[in-house]
Amino acid sequence: MSVLEYLQKREWSMGNGQCPECYGVPESWHGHPCYMDAKTIGHEKGCKLAESLRDLGETPLMKGDFKTEKEYEHFISDNGFFGTRLKTKTGCPRYKERCEDEQKRLDDAMRRIVRKIEDDMTSDAR
Repeated sequence: MSVLEYLQKREWSMGNGQCPECYGVPESWHGHPCYMDAKTIGHEKGCKLAESLRDLGETPLMKGDFKTEKEYEHFISDNGFFGTRLKTKTGCPRYKERCEDEQKRLDDAMRRIVRKIEDDMTSDAR
């Protein structure tokens, strides 16, 4: 086995398919909930494995280089499970509603915290 073949075998060899050096991900991860944005696919800048591949004449996939027309979205299935799928025209109404509810709860919690701080500050000033 040549050095190049060895490095190519190692490139995405972590058990979950990531690069063992920089934890970057291959293009097959596009659509994964953590890697929905194409700009997050590829090796990190400064990855030694990617540099070694480049030195041997390969062109490793680096973050920001991956281009695709595919877009993904989050959705909630009829069974209530979260997932990802190719983007639809209207998106998932269940997911949108859930996000709006979560945002409302977060906003309400922040308002309560700010009110409590303001109340504490006014009572300390008396």
